[in-house]
Amino acid sequence: MTFSGDHLETHSNWSKTRSRSVLTIIISLLIVLIVNPTSRGYGLVGLAILTTVMLHEAGHFIAARWAKMKATEFFVGFGPRIWSFKRGETEYGIKAIPLGGYVKIIGMTSMEEVDEKDEKRTYREGHTLKKLVVILAGVTVNIILAYLLIFASLTLHGVPKESSENRAIIESVSPGSAAANAGIIKGDRITAINDVKTHSFDDLIKEIANKQVGEKIEITLIRNGKSISKTTRLEAAIDKQGQATDNAQLGVTKISEYERVNFIQAISQSGETVWDIVKLSGSAMKRLVTPSGISKYSQTVVEGDYERQDRPSSIAGIVNIGGQLVNQDIWYLFFLVAIINVFLALFNLVPLIPLDGGHAAVAIYEGIASKIMKRKVVADFKKLMPLAVVFVGLIIVFSLTTLWLDVLQITS
Repeated sequence: MTFSGDHLETHSNWSKTRSRSVLTIIISLLIVLIVNPTSRGYGLVGLAILTTVMLHEAGHFIAARWAKMKATEFFVGFGPRIWSFKRGETEYGIKAIPLGGYVKIIGMTSMEEVDEKDEKRTYREGHTLKKLVVILAGVTVNIILAYLLIFASLTLHGVPKESSENRAIIESVSPGSAAANAGIIKGDRITAINDVKTHSFDDLIKEIANKQVGEKIEITLIRNGKSISKTTRLEAAIDKQGQATDNAQLGVTKISEYERVNFIQAISQSGETVWDIVKLSGSAMKRLVTPSGISKYSQTVVEGDYERQDRPSSIAGIVNIGGQLVNQDIWYLFFLVAIINVFLALFNLVPLIPLDGGHAAVAIYEGIASKIMKRKVVADFKKLMPLAVVFVGLIIVFSLTTLWLDVLQITS
């Protein structure tokens, strides 16, 4: 999102000592998270999300420079400044709350007062096409990033192929799954379910298929040459639409061999994968805002049902789940960040202020209306503000409730 005005910034005269202390703490925390093997995945996912947001904003910034619009600020984070420098007409820096970032382009709305000498360089004075290029540059960067990440994964790592190893050796464990709750980890070989031998991964699948959701099972496995027993309760499998089914699942994948995709094939396959992610993300967003989706989510929040697998997650939840996956295999980071980029792009395209889609809708309206009326038509943002305030309020409530559920899950 591209914002104007100082409404996101808390003005305070922080001392240089305090600013340096906060910056030192942030840098130290990132180093500890990335260097420590047990937390490396969490640190990498958190850093990837922050980088994704900043590249989105960089898209707006570069497009604004191309369009000769004046961008006065480019900051990582929100809140009070802890470090910044000015180069040319733009101030770059870091703020205390590292939960995103923003670019300030002057004159984003008709309500903003701008120095008369800068009026020609405001966003609102730009041609409709230039406005759209600037406002949609962020989501364009997100889609391109998603494509490149998937392309890199396909060509450098590859896709699973049929392995000659058919024993029930675990390659990955889904975070929050029955297997994760049992303490199963990558490399474990499951040899029995309720004393029924599982000589192959197919045997394991058949045994789980015969069980009921919620049924308690005993798992026998080999880890580092030693036999270990674990118990857990099976959870419901999730279909492609993100809905819980009546089928039980353990939440593991078998060890695989990977085959790299050649450059030519990866060009089209990456595009198809991005489109699949777009469809799944769009379907999930659409389902969430339907009456049944709102009712279902409200019930989840009221009951504190953090274990529900098809519920939305906050940034904390994404870092928690993503960190567990990345700790198992670094290549999960590529697909996870690709999914985040696609979701961020789709969310920003929602045609409501203050999102990019809202500004794009206003720009299109002004352009069409100006041609029809044979004069310049400017949208009255004062009339749009009440709806924007309600929308932002709903987003805040949604963010806080998802965070609450994720905190319950993380601390459980």
